[in-house]
Amino acid sequence: MLNRKRFKYGIIVDSLSISKWQMMCIDNLCKKQAELTLVLVENSVKKTELTRSNVLFHVTELCFASSLTRKTSLKQLLNTQSNCDVRLVQSEGEEGAFIYSSEDLRFIDKHNLDFIIRFTNTNLLGGILTLPRFGVWTYQFGDISKYHGALKGFWEVYNNDAVTNVSLLKLGYPAQTVVVLKKGVFSTITTSYFKNRNQILSEVIDWAAQVCISIKANTFSTTSEIIRGKSIEKRIPTNKEYLLYTANIFKNHAIKLFDRLFRYEYWNVGISNKPIESFINQSEADINWLFEKKDLYYADPFAYQDGEECYLMVEELDERVVSGYLTRFTLNCGELSSVEKSILKIPSHMSYPFILEEGGETYCIPETSEEREVAIYKLDKQTGDWRKVKVLLQGFPAIDSTIIKHDGKWWLFCTNADHGALRDLYIFYSDDLFGSWAPHLLNPVKQDVRSSRPAGTIFEKDDVLYRPAQDCSLTYGGRIGLNRINVLTTTDYDEEVYTYINPKSGSLYSDGTHTISSVGNVTLFDGKRVDYSFSNVVKKIFMIRHKLKRCYSDVLCKLSLKNHVQAHKKVS
Repeated sequence: MLNRKRFKYGIIVDSLSISKWQMMCIDNLCKKQAELTLVLVENSVKKTELTRSNVLFHVTELCFASSLTRKTSLKQLLNTQSNCDVRLVQSEGEEGAFIYSSEDLRFIDKHNLDFIIRFTNTNLLGGILTLPRFGVWTYQFGDISKYHGALKGFWEVYNNDAVTNVSLLKLGYPAQTVVVLKKGVFSTITTSYFKNRNQILSEVIDWAAQVCISIKANTFSTTSEIIRGKSIEKRIPTNKEYLLYTANIFKNHAIKLFDRLFRYEYWNVGISNKPIESFINQSEADINWLFEKKDLYYADPFAYQDGEECYLMVEELDERVVSGYLTRFTLNCGELSSVEKSILKIPSHMSYPFILEEGGETYCIPETSEEREVAIYKLDKQTGDWRKVKVLLQGFPAIDSTIIKHDGKWWLFCTNADHGALRDLYIFYSDDLFGSWAPHLLNPVKQDVRSSRPAGTIFEKDDVLYRPAQDCSLTYGGRIGLNRINVLTTTDYDEEVYTYINPKSGSLYSDGTHTISSVGNVTLFDGKRVDYSFSNVVKKIFMIRHKLKRCYSDVLCKLSLKNHVQAHKKVS
């Protein structure tokens, strides 16, 4: 563990101005983890020129510049940093690379820096890469094997990529090697480059501070990777490319509007007579559907056994109010024998009835993110009723809470309904299931729309934990990714996708799957079917009506609470 409470760091810029997102990144570091002591201004960066061939991009860039990309004077930054030096540096390298002089390196070395953040697009080489204690860090916008990164999120929209990658890298020595300090994979907003850019910029603001936390916890990565492939050389789209981009934007808007009006998703649940571990080596789910109907909404299947009976808990959706509740099926040899609707129902939405067995008792932890809590219900085996016994997390709108006991601790995996519901993985832990729960040091521990949101029971095979997660990169609940957990401690977490399970093509519900769970040697799945119909407009009207009603109710609740507080203050 490092003794130093605050790090010392420097930044590299290419002008006397700095973007708002970069300023916010620096502010977060200075408030939480580090002290800015050096600003290096590179003096040989070739500026991008406005030409007749790219005038369309420059004009729209000027018109739609956001607060995150707006430039502010470097003086504004320096006014907040009392012990910060500024140095203009020259390149001694060949064209296309920036190499610091020996004099500049000696000056930088005197500052005893822990790391340097590079906010330029230069090809940095030489001794500067090994001078800071933890190296030189840089933000890479886009897949490093495909995109140069100077245009943040543009080429992903232009090429209709499903995801946009962003990485915080440590530049390696020798060249062409990097260390990935933090990575995010975001759904590309295909209807606007500017919205896509703002999305990724707003997410990376706190990354450097989070890496500092990781360093202090001795979980700093030291694994180097070789940069493979050749990134796109062009930085600014030509007028022709920008016109193609604009046409693509209009097309994507039209598709989105059509989907909003006429698209509806149906879900069904089914059984596969194989143990859940077998799907580690199986890329497709062969499911026997419990209902051979095309217009159902049963999803998120979990099951438990009580004596000779097997019970299946699922989410059922009430189309009239577009709100979910929990229904219970009784299964006999995989066949449905009875249905109990609304076995668990509250005024707000309820889904994902995660089942947990502990101490001879059966518990259910449903998703109740609208209540902003994670609550646990206990099964009364005499009556079959569920009774709420404890709120595990209060004030956190957790989605799809999934719990496991491992290495003497309880671990809760979920996403956050307020932010990154499909993408940001949060972990909480406790020594006791009914004790107090603490957030993981690195929350959110992962940002990846392809493999973050929980998708069912975590299981173990050959002493390795596998965590199912949703892949929502192409569509919500498109397929299930099985993550192999490599590290799980209170200060560190690492997992990687081992395989993906796809819905079986040609089946009744072949457009997606987003839950896998087990009971005995049987595996449960759900499946999605997408329907396009004019009658779906009516369902969408109900959805809008329900959302407006919910918003109105929330406003009234907040006003009532505010009036109650004010009245209490007057009395006291």
